[in-house]
Amino acid sequence: MNTQRFSLFSDIPTDCDLTLLLIQNFRDICSSTGVTSVEFSVYEYEPLTFAESRNTYLTSLCEFKACIQGALSDLRPNQNIAVHSKVQVDGKAYHIPMIDFSAISLRIVERTIQHLCNDLNYPGMHVYASGRSFHAYGTGLLSPDKFVQFMGYLLLCNSRGVSDVIDSRWIGHRLIGGYAALRLTNQAGHYLAVPQFVTHIRNTSHQIQELVKA
Repeated sequence: MNTQRFSLFSDIPTDCDLTLLLIQNFRDICSSTGVTSVEFSVYEYEPLTFAESRNTYLTSLCEFKACIQGALSDLRPNQNIAVHSKVQVDGKAYHIPMIDFSAISLRIVERTIQHLCNDLNYPGMHVYASGRSFHAYGTGLLSPDKFVQFMGYLLLCNSRGVSDVIDSRWIGHRLIGGYAALRLTNQAGHYLAVPQFVTHIRNTSHQIQELVKA
């Protein structure tokens, strides 16, 4: 899969351009894993709260881009759009692993993902600069049970007495919600940028198991 980035173009992209590119890259991940339906949401950011103001939508993969474009046109200034880990393959539920990092060092992010992929026998992840830190999207599927285990592993990546590598509050919210979510837009005055592709980290171990069938 050839992940696209705007460094190939001479024009300076707008936030809308970057969102549409991120949508296409996510769609490519889904297509390569056989996903037929995806979830996304329109939400309002509420810092340091337990509650979420979020409207969730399910759409076929082929209509995903058009649905996001429609949501973009109706988006209010205090709203953002997020894509969810929860997907379907012919009606059966799976998850695309996602990570919301706290670390500001790309080197730490790359090392963390490399360890996760090798230790969990997972194929790899795409890394995006989110403004203050980084996001990551997996290139394979997890069963619902394996998704919960994966989120637990993310929590264990954080060590006592030092700053979190992965946002622990994000992990908590996503375990409560039953799915992971990463934003596609940059609105409401809290975020710094639309996430942009940085690199692809691959599993360097000798054997990769299919977690989707575990």
